[in-house]
Amino acid sequence: MNWRNPRIHGADRVKVWLACDEHRATLGDYLATRGFPVVISPLDSPVDVVPDGAVPAGSAVTDAASAPRPDGARS
Repeated sequence: MNWRNPRIHGADRVKVWLACDEHRATLGDYLATRGFPVVISPLDSPVDVVPDGAVPAGSAVTDAASAPRPDGARS
């Protein structure tokens, strides 16, 4: 997960968090709810820029259908 805090960093300042498939949506939601742009990429494909408005696909912010239900199942 490539992200940045746009209030203090320009688009070329990229921070990287590693996330497994199980936790990617949770971390993406954490960042997206704070207004931090996020770009998901494989570890071996670095990202040079995280543009404003970038949010992770599959996060509850952009795709509620993929969010886990209270019973733990996915829709």
